Amino acid sequence: MYSVLIVDDEEPVLDSYEFMLSGSGNFLLAGKARSGFEALKLIHELEPDLVFMDINIPGLDGLEVIADVHKKFPAMIFVLSTAYERFDLARRAIPLGVFAYLVKPVSKKTFLSTLDTVFEALQSREGAEPETETQTQRFLRRTVWKAISDDEWETCRKDLSLPSDKALVIILETAEAERRCVLLAERLSYKHHCIFDSMLNRGLLLVSGEISRDTLANEVDRILAETMPGWCLWGMGGLCQGPELYPSCAAALRDLENRRGQSGSNAYNAERRRIINLRHKMGIAGSAETRKLFTLHQETVFAANEFNLAKAKM
Repeated sequence: MYSVLIVDDEEPVLDSYEFMLSGSGNFLLAGKARSGFEALKLIHELEPDLVFMDINIPGLDGLEVIADVHKKFPAMIFVLSTAYERFDLARRAIPLGVFAYLVKPVSKKTFLSTLDTVFEALQSREGAEPETETQTQRFLRRTVWKAISDDEWETCRKDLSLPSDKALVIILETAEAERRCVLLAERLSYKHHCIFDSMLNRGLLLVSGEISRDTLANEVDRILAETMPGWCLWGMGGLCQGPELYPSCAAALRDLENRRGQSGSNAYNAERRRIINLRHKMGIAGSAETRKLFTLHQETVFAANEFNLAKAKM
């Protein structure tokens, strides 16, 4: 049996999908989520085989949720659903490896047919070679986010050549995250031992050693100012013992959110409001009004940022 998570903010849709799923024979409901943030939490907790994801949900929209997790769970299958036939959304979904795209209301015939197709795909994947993932990627994407045993930590520490039993986590949120992670890690490595990984617009660095958090924070600020002008947010966790590094990850995420609210919050929030307003209008308002909002956003972004960053934002 394959596990399924249903994400939708409409109770009738949740109930309908659950009812149709119960008669499938090959799938078992693992959970239901009603917002983007709840979906993120349950995806990490349950690691379902299949996720039915509504796009227009509170908080993060469905595509943002998938963008956040699809590299961490490459085998997970996502089926999108929306009330509108939106080809712009379909285009956004393609790079995220979305399996299918359903337009609500979804008939029982279409739902069960989609399940059959997903079942065939899952069956075929079981005999395929798994995607390659480096030891560093596996550690930073999975292991570091949970408590592990002393023996597991010693194995990880040996495999990754970490010099100390203590470390802290830095999370970077920026355009061109991979390139900027390389630059930051390269400069930090003059004094510290670090490993890093990047996914979409976020990078994660683990710095190993007996480190002063305040001193390291000053170094990060200086390096980012010298090498990465433009939009860049970051957060840092506290120094933790190896087997329990996950509190440093959580602290780094909280620090990132705090910095987002404090540093340049007016410009960031104004940009987010424009994007949210534009998303709400798409598929509802007329094309003239939507185009006007898009043009305003485009002109504002290019006026406020250097060209390459503005292009990345658009």
